[in-house]
Amino acid sequence: MTDDPIEGAATLLAEREACLDADDAACLVGLHEPGSPQLTAAAPWRMPADARLELVQRLGDAWLLRVVSNDEPASVLVMSTEAGWTLRDAWVD
Repeated sequence: MTDDPIEGAATLLAEREACLDADDAACLVGLHEPGSPQLTAAAPWRMPADARLELVQRLGDAWLLRVVSNDEPASVLVMSTEAGWTLRDAWVD
């Protein structure tokens, strides 16, 4: 596990995209915080192909990142835990 929030989030989101492509619900559960709205979303947020991550703010063990994209800018909230990085939520800006 990396301590760098941008590197950790990028790896986490790439793994999440692979889970979504494989339609693997168990895989997704392992990457999200319990109770994450993304686990029950009718249409889960997808990482844009042209995305670049920027750090916005640290809130304890939570990191708010901006997803810079010409197609679909968004924000993600990731959590740093002893077990690694997990996704709390994502939303289109």
